[in-house]
Amino acid sequence: MTEEEYKERRQWFLDRIGKRVFRQSNGCGCSTCERITKEGLIISDESHAIYIHDAECINNAESEHKFTYKD
Repeated sequence: MTEEEYKERRQWFLDRIGKRVFRQSNGCGCSTCERITKEGLIISDESHAIYIHDAECINNAESEHKFTYKD
């Protein structure tokens, strides 16, 4: 991921504060992953948006269970 892509993706999360986002099924069967896949989550504030963005980036760099949030 380039720096520009990183910034654009971060802005995507910030633009969705107060909105519900979902993530695709990633093969993980834990209750948290299943709940967010089905019900989504509402990004509550700027800190939450940045946290979710960072979690997505770290997870996709380090885990076999990759995920991407979407509308």
